[in-house]
Amino acid sequence: MSSASPDAPAASVLLPAYRSQRTVARSLDALAAQTFQDFETIVVDSSPDGATAEVVRRFPHVELILVERRMLPHEARNVGAARARGRILVFTDPDCCASPDWLERLVAAHDSGWQIAGGGVAPMPGLWNRALHWTRYGWWMTGGPAATRPEIPSANQSFSRALWDELQGYQTEHFASDSQICWRAVQAGHEIRYDPDAVVVHDHPLSVAQLAHDRFSRGRDFGRLRLESEAWPAARRLLRAAAFPLAGAAMTLRAAQYAAESGRLAEWGFFTPVQFFGHALWCAGEAYELLRVR
Repeated sequence: MSSASPDAPAASVLLPAYRSQRTVARSLDALAAQTFQDFETIVVDSSPDGATAEVVRRFPHVELILVERRMLPHEARNVGAARARGRILVFTDPDCCASPDWLERLVAAHDSGWQIAGGGVAPMPGLWNRALHWTRYGWWMTGGPAATRPEIPSANQSFSRALWDELQGYQTEHFASDSQICWRAVQAGHEIRYDPDAVVVHDHPLSVAQLAHDRFSRGRDFGRLRLESEAWPAARRLLRAAAFPLAGAAMTLRAAQYAAESGRLAEWGFFTPVQFFGHALWCAGEAYELLRVR
């Protein structure tokens, strides 16, 4: 890992990119408009063609790292972090647009002593976009009080350099590795600061079929990560797998808790069917992995 030098920027904002040419310009425009300006931006692009890199090169202040082979997001984030010079490492995605005070709020959290912090994730306009968003980010909706949370997603996640070096970055290539690094931070004695007003807007256009595939495959990924990280005995795996419909309901109800805190309980209720559909598929994917013979 790199060490921050005395003349280094306060923060490094890191984006993994893969076929991101449709959205990355909006993301970089939003970063250029931040109220806090003492930061560098690094994009790690592992696309098979030059379309994304061509867009990124329109932003001369952005450092572009080109990788010849396909990298999944967390591996690309590790590559960017190794190059970064900031004392705070801030992660988002090339399909996210940050609110103008996003980085200012995250840096303020670190300046107050928090070692890991994140913020709210808001949907794009439109009824279906909001339904999708409640299914994928219902635990991190905007509004409500700042608090501690058990985990935060890598779409809006930041670490002090010291904690990042202590944790040695994302340790697996699972999509759920942003959950795992939060688990490790908490196990190491660190609380996670959640500022729901440090907002990024996430663009994730999916059809119903794509949503179903996304939730089932992400659940499988999470199941594999759980097996690798926690080494559950066979009996516990069977019980968890058998309870997957209840687990889907529990995930939906967890979003209700956070929705109540942010004054969004009615909105949560309106989108409950889509949420349960997505969460049940996630849990079914997890159950599939837990029951596989190894």
